[in-house]
This record gives sequence, structure tokens and C-alpha cells, in this order.
Amino acid sequence: ASFEKSMRRVQAVSQSTASEYRKLSAAALEMSTRTEHSAMAVAEGMNFMAMAGFNANQIMEAMPSVLQLASAGVMDLGTAADITTNILTGYGMEISELAAANDILVSAMTGANVDLVGLGESFKYAGPLAKAAGIEFSETAAMIALMGNAGIQGSMAGTSLRQAITNLLNPTKQARDIMDRLGVKTRDSNDNLLSMTEILRQLEDAGASASDMMALFGQRAGPAMSALLGQGVDELEKFQQRLEDSEGLATRIEAMMVD
Repeated sequence: ASFEKSMRRVQAVSQSTASEYRKLSAAALEMSTRTEHSAMAVAEGMNFMAMAGFNANQIMEAMPSVLQLASAGVMDLGTAADITTNILTGYGMEISELAAANDILVSAMTGANVDLVGLGESFKYAGPLAKAAGIEFSETAAMIALMGNAGIQGSMAGTSLRQAITNLLNPTKQARDIMDRLGVKTRDSNDNLLSMTEILRQLEDAGASASDMMALFGQRAGPAMSALLGQGVDELEKFQQRLEDSEGLATRIEAMMVD
């Protein structure tokens, strides 16, 4: 009865038909039999996805990936669904990209001092602008993860990265003068912003000082960008490659967790 009540709520929020309600209920029960999550937990996850504007078909397509993320992150399904939908929507990604995004998130939280909740907070602040600036999802995740290693986590990492991107898109005269002095270019021939890794590489090669970084990126973002330079751009590139090579990681970790 409790399960049916929860699924009726999913139907109402997602504005599903009676036929779609039956399919959602059957899918929730089926998923509960082959994972560590109860049918009620799956219903709760579906409800979060419905509240994020996903329709019945999108919910059924996305739930297996959300289940994997919850298992790998050792968290309840509702929280995992909430974080996943926020990141996916904020970065303008399609449902079909969710599995790849999950692998990147799991790789980040198993390779650096960040967790899924913190990653969700960081992406909430930095994701939309990073996407608009043309920064790859894996590069954004790598920068957030390495900031985490320096103790800059959650909303602090997100707002720092957002401020850094903003300052590069609209540099002050002082910042432009510093970049000219250092010989740093931030845009390509088509006037698009270069990747953050490439810009940081130029700053590293030019020997940018702490005062240069503060003037370029501001009080909030300056220390975070300095922390990335302190770990080395080679390390950032290596970590981004780790994330891009993570296909299937969430599935493997889920299998270990439920064995």
C-alpha cells in the first residue's frame, strides 16, 4: 500500500498516464529485486526525477544509472537521484549521457578528496557557466576534484570555479595587462575561450606569481586556481584522462557493493 501510494505520487508529479504508471511500478519492483535498494527507495528516487521535470520514459531510462550511483556513493536513492538530476540539467546533458557522467563522478570521488554530495554542490554553482563557456564535463569534474584535495570543496569549489570562468570571460583592465605581460592567451582564433587546462598551462609556464593569480581571478577564485597550479597542470591533465577512461566504473563498483 505504501509503495502504491508512492508510485501514485510519481504518476501525479510526472503527469503519467495509467499505462505509464503501470510500467513505472513494474520497473521499480523489477529494479528492487536485482539491486540492494527496496521498492520504496526506488519509488522515492523516481519521485525526485519526476520533480526535476523528467517524464515516465526518461525516468525508466535513467533509473538504472541512478541506482548504480547510489550504490557506488553509499547513499540513499533519493539523494542520488536529486544530485544526478541537478548535475544533468545544470550541464545541459541528455539522459543518454547519464551513464558516462556517472562513471566520471564515481571516478572523481574514488580518486580525490570529494564525495557525491560535494560534487553536486560544486556543479550546482559552476556547471551552467562551465557548459556555456564550452568547458568539457570531465575537465570541470577534474578541476573540482583536485580543488577538493586542497580542502576547497562543495559550494566553495563551485563558486570559485564560476568566478574564475567569469573573470576569464570578462577580464578587468588589470587582468588584461597581467596576461599581456605573461604572454597568456585565453581565446582561440574564433574568439572562443580556451580550455581551463590550457590557460593554466600557460600561467604555469609563464611563472605566474600568487599576486598575479589573485589579480587575475579575484579574492575567492585566486586561491583555488593557485591550488590547481600548486598540484601541477600535468596532474590535472592526468586526472582528467583518468575520468575520461572510466567507462563502466559505476557498474563494476555497484556489482562489488551488492555481491
